[in-house]
Amino acid sequence: MAPLTDPDSTYHAFLKSRWVSRSEELAKYAIAGNLALVLFDWIFTRWNPAAPALATIFGHRLVWLVLPVVGITVVRFYPRTTWLPGIVIAISLLWCWGNEWAYFSLGLAGTVIQTIAVIAFCVTAATFLPLRLAGLVGLFAAIAAGHVAMNVYWSQARPLVQRLWTDAGMLAFVSVELALFRNLATSQYRGLASRMALERTLADLEASRRVTEEHLQARVQQALQEVKILSGLLPICAWCKCVRDDSGYWARIEAYVSEHSEASFTHSICPDCAKKTFAGGD
Repeated sequence: MAPLTDPDSTYHAFLKSRWVSRSEELAKYAIAGNLALVLFDWIFTRWNPAAPALATIFGHRLVWLVLPVVGITVVRFYPRTTWLPGIVIAISLLWCWGNEWAYFSLGLAGTVIQTIAVIAFCVTAATFLPLRLAGLVGLFAAIAAGHVAMNVYWSQARPLVQRLWTDAGMLAFVSVELALFRNLATSQYRGLASRMALERTLADLEASRRVTEEHLQARVQQALQEVKILSGLLPICAWCKCVRDDSGYWARIEAYVSEHSEASFTHSICPDCAKKTFAGGD
């Protein structure tokens, strides 16, 4: 794999590559989330004198199951479409707004369970959707705008001013979440930059290793070509000291050694031979 070069473009490509897997996971969580919301709605409306029937709760919640099913269908059949991020974000917003509408319709607006659910919507969307900081800000702003709009439009027992103050507190909490997600994104970016630096270092080391190996192999081949080594048993004549080569020819020992090694000869005479040769001259 080639080393990475540009941290910003690489990080953008990294986020883009996660849309398919993350969108499918988000859709599955949304389906499970609708079933969990039905359970919590039924529990928290039991103390209400005009508690809605379970069928009514199902009707307000399960209708939004269509959205994650559509999302899974798009991801499965059109994973390469350039419109995938926009489609998934739109489906996510409609799912959040639709389930917010259910709280108002079921008489659970302004309750703790609604506040927790809205915060959970933001956390879940920000966790699964591979967005940059600007995208997260826009996503949170859209969810919050839908919540505030329904809160203003829907008539409730509590005064509007109190409801808006509650919304302000919830938005402040969401802003803290946004800061945490920004730190997470920064950590991801720094981790990717560190990985790139490590890959560059490894690539340099690998290139250096290849050059060193090639140089060593060249030197070994050169040495093998230059070096001649005598080994094994040499048939040598016991009288004239000639050596028989592989072709069966007999050659003087100095000629054979010179041909099969880097050694060369210079003739001289040993003391014993000198005595024998020149004994008559004494």
